[in-house]
Amino acid sequence: MAESLGARIKRLRQERELTLQVVADELGLTPAAISHWESGRIIPKDKKLQDLAKVLGVTFAALKGTKSAVDGQRTPMAEISDILWDAKQRIARLMGCEPQDVELEWHIKR
Repeated sequence: MAESLGARIKRLRQERELTLQVVADELGLTPAAISHWESGRIIPKDKKLQDLAKVLGVTFAALKGTKSAVDGQRTPMAEISDILWDAKQRIARLMGCEPQDVELEWHIKR
């Protein structure tokens, strides 16, 4: 079974020997908020995950679990996730808002 986002956040935090308080302070949040992420009660928005990835020293794709666990190769979903994140950042800059305020929708026609 694949590791959940919350479990991945907790594992990465503990591997780096960071306390909930330290991570919370870096993100301007409470330790309870980070705990809610780790337990899966709350799923953070992509902007917070981007910030968390920086604190944990990993890529956004690695934090979201969109890399292959077997060989470390990027999956198509990892590439798509990064493309969409970049697009959201560019659109937000042009529109004068935050990336988390931009919602993108995409479809694949087959």
